[in-house]
Parts: sequence; C-alpha cells; structure tokens
Amino acid sequence: MDANPYSYLWQDAGYGGVNLKNLAGRLGGVFLIAMICYWIRQGRSWSRILLLILTGVGFAGFCFNLGFVVRRMPEQIPTLLEPQFLLAVALPLVLNLIALHMLFFSSGNWFRRRA
Repeated sequence: MDANPYSYLWQDAGYGGVNLKNLAGRLGGVFLIAMICYWIRQGRSWSRILLLILTGVGFAGFCFNLGFVVRRMPEQIPTLLEPQFLLAVALPLVLNLIALHMLFFSSGNWFRRRA
C-alpha cells in the first residue's frame, strides 16, 4: 500500500512518475516555448501575445491546483514548499511572468513597425 493516500490525485495532476505520455507532453512544451522564443527573436509581435495567453492559462491552472490542495488536501500543503515542486512548477511560471514583463514593458522599440 502506498504511504500517501493522495498519490493518485498528484499523478492525475501530472506530478509523479515519468511515463511516455508525460514525457512527450513535456518535450512538446519545451519545443513550443523554443519556437515562441525564436519567433520573438524574429520580432513577430503576435508571438508575445501567444506567450501571454499560454502563461495566463498556466497561471490559472497553477492557481486552481493550489486552491485544490489547500481545500481538499490541507495535509499536503508542505509538499508545495518542497524544492522539487518549486523548481518544476513555480520557478518556470515566475520566469515566464518576468519574461512577459520584459517583453511588454521593457522592450523599447523592438516590436515597432520598421519602414
């Protein structure tokens, strides 16, 4: 018997062992972010809008999962402070938010139309 009775909920949410479906999803996500970064480097303004939408969806999912843990599994709150969770989930979200701030407020004339 598993020591954690809520492990199936964590696995359903994508936190847990590595399987091919999870690995393919992660690699697809890395490829998508790499392509968005390439398009941003090319100066395409729609790519930063796409990054904004994807980060917003990720932030909403993060907030939903955080609320779910707090309401339904309060004994699992210490898990949210473990380095594995912080590095795998919270840090990429914070870095995306910083990148969006830099793209929208610190980009200068990078995305202006050129004559």
